[in-house]
Order: sequence, then C-alpha cells, then structure tokens
Amino acid sequence: MTEFGEDGITKPAGHASNNYLTDASITYRGIPYFNIRVGQFKYPGSEEGLRAVFTSTYRNFTTAGSQLLLERFLPNNAKEIKPGIFQAAPEQSVGAYRDRGVELFHTAKIADKTTLTWAGMIGSGTGMSSSNASGEPTYYGYLAAEYLFGKGKGYYTQSLKGFTWYQNGKRQLNNKDYTRERYGAGFNYFHNGLRVGAEYIKAKGMIYNGAKDVDHDPYGVNWEYQFAADKKNEADGGYINIQYFFVPKKWEAMVRYDYLNRLTNSTTGERKFKTTTIGLSYHFKGPTRIDVNYAFRDADAPGNAKAQKVLDHTGDLLSIQATLKF
Repeated sequence: MTEFGEDGITKPAGHASNNYLTDASITYRGIPYFNIRVGQFKYPGSEEGLRAVFTSTYRNFTTAGSQLLLERFLPNNAKEIKPGIFQAAPEQSVGAYRDRGVELFHTAKIADKTTLTWAGMIGSGTGMSSSNASGEPTYYGYLAAEYLFGKGKGYYTQSLKGFTWYQNGKRQLNNKDYTRERYGAGFNYFHNGLRVGAEYIKAKGMIYNGAKDVDHDPYGVNWEYQFAADKKNEADGGYINIQYFFVPKKWEAMVRYDYLNRLTNSTTGERKFKTTTIGLSYHFKGPTRIDVNYAFRDADAPGNAKAQKVLDHTGDLLSIQATLKF
C-alpha cells in the first residue's frame, strides 16, 4: 500500500516530504506455529495502531496514541535547546505505527472457541525511512487471548480479547543514543453490535513535547517537533471506548474518553490532556459511511501558569468525514 494524501506521512508538520510505500511485506506460513513476515508493515503493538484506519469511525487517534505511539522522528543534528530537550523540523514521515524488519507470529486454538496469539519482531526503528542513526534495532512483543462468539473477521471479529504489548529501541540525537520504551495492555469486546474497549499506555524516554512554531512572523508558521529525550522523562495515557449499532449495520453511536499525562516527572513541563468524543455514523455498506465526531477537549499545565494561559484557549473540535471503500 502507499499514501498519496497530504498528512503526517507525506507532509509532516507542514514540511515537504515524499510519497511512501506504507506496507510492503512477504509472509511465509510453511512452518508449524511460526509464521515469518519480512518487510515493512504494522508492528505488533497497540490495538489502536493495529486497527485499519478506514474501519475507525473516529476521525482522530486518541491523544496518547497520537503523541506517545505515532512516532515522529528528528534528524540527528537536532538543536538541543535545553539539557535533554531537542527541537528540529522533521525530515521524514511519521512512523504510522509501522517499521521495517522481521516478525514471527502465530495464532493457536487452545480451546473450542479460544485462541492465543503471540508475535515478536526485530525492527530497524526507523518507521518508513531507511536511515538508522543509532544502528540499534527496536524490539517488539505482543500477546493476546481471544474468546470467539461467532462470525466476523478483522475489526469486526465477534469476540472478547485481552492483550498486552511491549517495545524498546534506541534513537540517536547529536550522536548520543536515547532509549525509547513503550508498553501497554487492554481489552476489546464486540458482539451483537456493541463494542467496548480500553487500553493503558506507558512511555519512557523520547517523549514528544509538541510542535513549536519558530516563525517570528505572526501571520506565518514554521512548525518544528520537540522531544524530551532522556529515559527519566515519562508519560502515560489511555482510553475507554463504547460504540453501538442501534440500527444494525446502518446507524452507529459512539463515545470515547481518552487522556494523556505528559512529562509526569517535570513540574513545569507536565501537561494533562482530557478529551471526550461523541459521534454518529451512517454506514451505506460496510466501511463506506459518513462519520460525525464532536470532541470536548481540555488541557492543563498544573505547574506552569504561563503555559496554562495558552492552554485555556484550547477549543472543542467538530469533524465530519466520508469514507468510501471500492
């Protein structure tokens, strides 16, 4: 698959990038209990990241998913504006929950309607780019148990699933390696039109600290990414989601609460984000649909009055999107 739209893959933070092949892999299934996948693909991890974007009736990722897992990359020569705080314009695509490498995975039937899925991957840690300044791999692990209720596949599998995942790798800035560690756990239930899911995410090191406008012209913008690189920097977040087809396969209502506590180790740098999104979707057939989302957004800087004045202007967000599958 490839991406031709204008977004974080092709134009990160508004800077010109390239069109990317997002997925290109080969899977060999000839060995019992071991499927082998080689290439570029979604790494085993968060349920939100593994889900195909076109199936989601939410216009935006959760705040924790977007800031902690949807990886941005800084060039090695990024400017260190404060000790351990780096800032630069992006030169490559966001990671899009993908990496290049080798994955071993398998789903085994352990009871009449129960399966156990495991996956392990060694990736380059470069997302969809071929460059790796640190020269160190990123390691991924995933484990899930699932009870199957009936028919359905992919996002619409009728089941109750519990899962946990882990990832760890190095990212280099100014010729120094910094640890990027992420892990989480959650569950997903979908049956008879009702979907309930939740996930918790923990992050250590390489904490995305927002996009900063470095253009001094008040009518211009020049966005750069900022990162708190050291492993002592931590963040956590998560979400709980409820969706229901109140008219089967046609009308779907949803509500999702998500939060992010960013830089919990810093008094002045800590930020707390809380978002409640309500929505309504009309499905013409399967994923072909129209989605309407309204997000109530709140952000706090508990130890920074100056930053709080900016965050007080955080507004709500209305989104409308049409999805066509053909």
